[in-house]
Amino acid sequence: MRSSIRPRRHALPLLNWNRSAGVLLVVVAVMLASCRSRDQDVSTDSRPQVLTTFTVLADLARNVAGDRLQVASIVKPGAEIHGYQPTPSDIERASKADLIVENGLGLELWAQRFTAAAGDVPTITLSEGWSLC
Repeated sequence: MRSSIRPRRHALPLLNWNRSAGVLLVVVAVMLASCRSRDQDVSTDSRPQVLTTFTVLADLARNVAGDRLQVASIVKPGAEIHGYQPTPSDIERASKADLIVENGLGLELWAQRFTAAAGDVPTITLSEGWSLC
């Protein structure tokens, strides 16, 4: 009896993708921050501001960026992500951000309207180009 041995598939390609996405996030945020005028902002924190749609993305961005970026999440810890209703203050925060990061793939059903309402803030959709098939 002959058995076929298949090599195990590892999650390494996913880790490489996460690392690439994180590096891209930092590079884009730093580039955008250097080009954007923030005279209307009275904050003393001069780091570029990245706003994510939920806390897991904020944690990932903080781990990748370290102290280089100021990262915040629109959805608070423990809140339901799918049907979240952004408040006017959420939209105001987003309009002052240097970059908005969203997951995509229908996870945040409200994200497209939210980013459109925020104005011309650059947005990265991490799942862009991916499919669920």
